[in-house]
Formats: sequence, C-alpha cells, structure tokens
Amino acid sequence: MSNGDEVCTSTHRWVAPPGWPSPPAASGNDARSLRTEVAVVFTVVWLPWVIAGVIGLLEGVAKSTPSALPVAVKGHQILSAAALCLALASSLVGVVLIWYVLRQRGESFANIGWYRRITWRDAGGTLALLVAIFAITGALGGVLSVLHLPDYQYGTSPHLPSYFLVPGWIGAIAAGVGEETLVAGYLLHRLDQLGVSKRRAILISATARASYHIYYGFGALIMFGVGLLFAWRWQRTRRLWRLIGAHTLWDGIAFTVLVLTS
Repeated sequence: MSNGDEVCTSTHRWVAPPGWPSPPAASGNDARSLRTEVAVVFTVVWLPWVIAGVIGLLEGVAKSTPSALPVAVKGHQILSAAALCLALASSLVGVVLIWYVLRQRGESFANIGWYRRITWRDAGGTLALLVAIFAITGALGGVLSVLHLPDYQYGTSPHLPSYFLVPGWIGAIAAGVGEETLVAGYLLHRLDQLGVSKRRAILISATARASYHIYYGFGALIMFGVGLLFAWRWQRTRRLWRLIGAHTLWDGIAFTVLVLTS
C-alpha cells in the first residue's frame, strides 16, 4: 500500500496525506500549459452543465413547469428508464477526460484525492458532510423563504414507478463522481499548482459549482454554500471519496423521496 492511501494520523490528521504535499507553484510555460488545460477541460465538461442550467432557469422563470424527469419514450416507461440510465451514465465522460490529462502530466487520480482504499474515517466523514448539507440547505433555504427570493425547482414530476429509482441512483452516482472530480479534486489541485491562494481557490470552486445549479434561481446560493464546505474539506484532507459519498447520498435520497411521493 502506498503512502497516499492513508490519511495522516495523530496531531497531523487533518493535513494532506503523506507523500502528497501541496505541489510547487508552476511558472512560465508550465503555468500557461496548465491554464490552457483547465480552460479546455472546463469548456468540454463544465460549460454544457452551465448552458443546461441557464435553460432550466429560463424555463423556471417562464413557469413552463418542465418535467423533473424527462420521458424519453412516451408510453414506454421501462424504455424511458433504460434510456435515462444511459444518458446519466454518459455524464461520466468528463471523468475520463480528467484521467487522460492527469496521465499526460505523469499524474493519477490519487493526486486529486481518489485513493484506492476507503477507510472507516472516510465513511464517518461522508456522514458528517451529509448532515452538514442538510443543515446548509435548511439554513439558507429558510433565509431565501423569509426574503421571498425565488427558488425554482427544476419542474414537477408525474407518478413514477419504483423502478425509476434505478436511473435515479445511477444519476446520483454519476453526479457525485463527475461533479466532485471536476470542481473539487481536479480544479483545486490545478489551482494549487498554479499558486492560487487556498481561500481564493475555495471561492472559485464554490462559484463553479453554483454556476451550473443556476436553474434553482437564488437557490443556487445553497449550492455555493455547499461548495465552500466541500472545497474546504478537500483542502484539509485531500480525499475525494467523502465528497463523492455525501453528494451521491444527498442526490439519491432526494430522488428516492421524489419517486415515493410522486
């Protein structure tokens, strides 16, 4: 087992795992190369998410009440569920791109927090983050309600058979893996290499996360708050599994409630 597979213990348990200290800041041609790489990755992966978010916001403002779960094949819910599974799984293409650009620079997923071994501490950290998401959502959601700021939900849903839980959880896994790999692990790692301060990097990561949740209207501020927490935790532990786990459970639970109450 490599050193990167273990988090620090004792008095240094909250710092980066041994063997993975913050990299020296890139400069000159190397810095320009990194900036270009980040721009390409975000254009290919992040920009389509933002465009979809803007479309969702416009639909919400127009109150066209789109379906929260599009039916791919009308009259054939099982085929629709299968098609939705494929569509959601395809969102992981961005993870493949990130793996490729890391490999081109002699790096691996371990550099952005994907360690082979999942520890009990990861499980505890996942549950702690999940509780924190509930707290942030409740607190900021309450503020938005008091201020009467529009918080659009992306449509409503007709009755959904229980087998729609399959694409729902596939989507939750895809979102957890895809989003955290991009806006937490990859982005924060590259910003670290570019010499961006930790506080500024946290703000950049949180803003990137909130931007493609713009379809929530002012509710995107909730995602900004979650983004601040997640970016801070990644910087403290440099472990991605906890973020992926909490994100997946949050989305999965939300979709399960949607199906069971539809």
